[in-house]
Amino acid sequence: MKQRFTLKKHQIIKNNKEVTQLFENGKTFVQYPLKSVSLLYHSHDLTISTKFKVVFIVPKKYIRKATKRNKIKRKIKEAFRLLQHYLIDPPEKKIYLIGFIYTAKESQDELLDTIYDCTKYLIEQINQEYTSHQSIS
Repeated sequence: MKQRFTLKKHQIIKNNKEVTQLFENGKTFVQYPLKSVSLLYHSHDLTISTKFKVVFIVPKKYIRKATKRNKIKRKIKEAFRLLQHYLIDPPEKKIYLIGFIYTAKESQDELLDTIYDCTKYLIEQINQEYTSHQSIS
């Protein structure tokens, strides 16, 4: 079957409770210029079949212009959209909550070119964390 490389609206975290849970209880991985926070979360909404929900954050404190922030978010979304199939399936009735945070204090083109590789590395780290976590419990 052909894989679909789409990022649907229901796969974006909008719920404040989920964001709070993610940043209070999530595991952090860093690969400059990105930082990812991930959490294996018990999904209360079982009507939607997805294995993850994701949020993309570019702090206004570091990147002042909205157009630059939006460009960075688009780059991160695109990289994640292409790499989302590398995520392993979570246990039943659970989903991954994932947050990608841009940590660089500037938006140089060289940094933006490394986002794909950083995203791939962070997805590998998430998979490694939760496969080892599943085998222990």
